[in-house]
Amino acid sequence: MNLTTGDTLVVHFTQTPTGILPPAVKSEKPYLTVYPNRISSEATIEYYLPFNTDPVLKIYSLLGEEVMQIKGEGRQQQGLYQIRLNAQESSLPSGMYMIRFTAGDFSSSAKVFIEK
Repeated sequence: MNLTTGDTLVVHFTQTPTGILPPAVKSEKPYLTVYPNRISSEATIEYYLPFNTDPVLKIYSLLGEEVMQIKGEGRQQQGLYQIRLNAQESSLPSGMYMIRFTAGDFSSSAKVFIEK
């Protein structure tokens, strides 16, 4: 099965209001976390921006092919952001994927397993 950038992914986007960050967020660097990491129904992709920027979140196959862009347009303010990933409603088949997060000069990846 070949996946393309136009595949469907259902996400729900929320932002913690600027200035009201959880006590655990003390980083001066952006970060990315995904939980739970064996996604059978829904998972949360959480990322933190310590500065205003245009973040990019993309999903890649283990072969390095971009299969989906989750976020990639629009400037976001400093803050903690969450995206809900519904694995059952997405067009991605079961398997291992990499989520790549880029914010300014910072880049990070997280390995995730989708199980339908």
